[in-house]
Amino acid sequence: MWFHRDMGKGRSGSAGLVLVLMATSGCLAPAEVVTQPAPPLLEGRAGRAEDDVSRENSDGDAKAAALEAARAAAGGAPEALAEEATPGPSDERLKAEAQRVLDDWHRAAALGDDRRYLDHFALDAVFMGPDPDERWDLATFSSYVREAFARKENWSNEPVDRHLIFGPHMDVAWFDEKLDSGGYDAVRGTGVLRREDDTWRIVYYSMTYTIPFEIGPQVVQSVKALLGSR
Repeated sequence: MWFHRDMGKGRSGSAGLVLVLMATSGCLAPAEVVTQPAPPLLEGRAGRAEDDVSRENSDGDAKAAALEAARAAAGGAPEALAEEATPGPSDERLKAEAQRVLDDWHRAAALGDDRRYLDHFALDAVFMGPDPDERWDLATFSSYVREAFARKENWSNEPVDRHLIFGPHMDVAWFDEKLDSGGYDAVRGTGVLRREDDTWRIVYYSMTYTIPFEIGPQVVQSVKALLGSR
């Protein structure tokens, strides 16, 4: 007589089967099938495993919810959580400052304040005067300005109209303006400003006389005659 015992278990500690076979007269015949419950140790492990899985799922859901809430508060940008951008001056403030710089520059010329006037230029600035040969770098123009102001030859150019256009990063601006220059009447100035050291500085300025179309041909002939005599 012999017997074979096979104990199986399910994922939740289900019962196993015991099959006993008896040998009689050279053949095998089933003797008895017995159903037994799984050992208590296996049932306890299975239950704890299910609890652990449930707890891990709950923790993961809570972490995901917290991350989503943090991203939403930062405008959907995860990098914004690590570092806050330092706010700079507003666009309106920068525009107003550019207007004040140009106004003060003209005011300094009218007062003959060479230091204040020249301080509004960038070091690589270029000044274009109305004469055909006037193209000044800052060093040469500075000498000319100091000599003229020392002789009390101040320049009165009162802005009457101005248009400013700013670059996308608000660090460069282009402008044109109409000036009342007294003896020369209507004068036009065009230029470029660049943001440096928390202020606007003049990088380029060109001053020209405005000429009505009606007298354009006569003026051109007069200019040609004058230049031909030089």
